[in-house]
Amino acid sequence: MSVKSLLANTIFVLFFILWSSFVDAVGVSTKRIYLDEKNSEENFVVTNRENNVQACQLSLTHYKFDENGLLINLPKGEEPRFSAQRKIRFSPKTFDIAGNSRQTVRFIMRRQKNALPQELRSHLVVLCKPR
Repeated sequence: MSVKSLLANTIFVLFFILWSSFVDAVGVSTKRIYLDEKNSEENFVVTNRENNVQACQLSLTHYKFDENGLLINLPKGEEPRFSAQRKIRFSPKTFDIAGNSRQTVRFIMRRQKNALPQELRSHLVVLCKPR
């Protein structure tokens, strides 16, 4: 894909942050999802590697990067202008995963007529706890 065609479409980038009560209990199939005009839907898989049921909750958040490339929290309630939060939908947002099972989560880009080319980013928080 050329740079010109890439800039002609809106791009959504989601970075995944995974929090679990047990470090290796839950995993995700990818660390980044790109959505654009040609690829407006994407799935990823959350895997429970333990025998116990995991109760999971997904949400979007935002960070900025400091001069060293480290993530810095934004002030509460502040949404950056590059947020993908209003342009994407994902489901399910809450779910239980049985032991040694998987859950597919689907992301869909909301299409807009005459949208200006832009790159939007959000971070997906995957929070899972044993039930």
